[in-house]
Amino acid sequence: MTFKAKSTAIGTAALRAIESHTAPEQRLFGDPFARPLCGPFLGSLLSLFALRHLREPLLRLRERRTPGLLGLLLCRFAYLDDVLREALADGVQSVIILGAGLDSRAYRIPGADAARVFEVDHPSVQEVKRARLRRHLGDLPSHVRFVPIDFDTQDLAVELPAAGYDPESRSLFIWEGVSQYVSRAALEDTLRYVGGTAAGNLLAFSYVLQRFIDDRSAFPELHELWDQMREGDDPLWKCGLHPEHIAGTLAGFSLRVQEDMGASEHLARYPVLKQRSLDVSEIERIVLAEVRGSPASG
Repeated sequence: MTFKAKSTAIGTAALRAIESHTAPEQRLFGDPFARPLCGPFLGSLLSLFALRHLREPLLRLRERRTPGLLGLLLCRFAYLDDVLREALADGVQSVIILGAGLDSRAYRIPGADAARVFEVDHPSVQEVKRARLRRHLGDLPSHVRFVPIDFDTQDLAVELPAAGYDPESRSLFIWEGVSQYVSRAALEDTLRYVGGTAAGNLLAFSYVLQRFIDDRSAFPELHELWDQMREGDDPLWKCGLHPEHIAGTLAGFSLRVQEDMGASEHLARYPVLKQRSLDVSEIERIVLAEVRGSPASG
């Protein structure tokens, strides 16, 4: 794995594994694949989080250091799980997970095996993931296709059809925790490609506020995160969007916003967070958008 991809993929998988140890009446989701996907060493360490007297103090420490970030990530995971469940129930035929990392939705969400799932990511990430899946499952599921790609140098319009994707099939695209890492051109190319698929297709993607990327003082409680992601000659977070312009931005790519989820929407959807004394940061939002199709097709 590249360093950036490795740290991001493992970090989110580890958090999903930790959440799976939360009491069922309070957790937002369970992910039995998260710990195996983290690898044997880290997976063994994560088993310690089943012990509440270790788990809770560590999570409180993280919440103090980056207020609202833990709740934000948990809501993002849970919301995209919900979007996928609803799309599968509505008969979606193709699920395309862009920048899949160590995502496990293709293996744990009921009904995913009735669709064709395309996991799109850097080949070094996929090599590790496939090895860990084989160790955990044996044979890889036949409904999943792995599509190796570098978003900054390769074209989805070439790589996805070559892997067997039919852009006219009823599709859900999931693009989670990736858009801030790519160039503006790569972000626009991705939106343009999705917007050119069949009318009625769905895109669910997260985006970081441009205001946070541009200004360290915009969210002073998260200055440590800003320093990690933005300082240096080649900052990790390169590209953000403006919530007040999101509908107009996506309209330019033939996409119509259905939902734009921020802190208040997440807290209303997942009230159990308040019982856990978790806030939700506003530095990132999630959009669910529908492909409108060309004017000629209505």
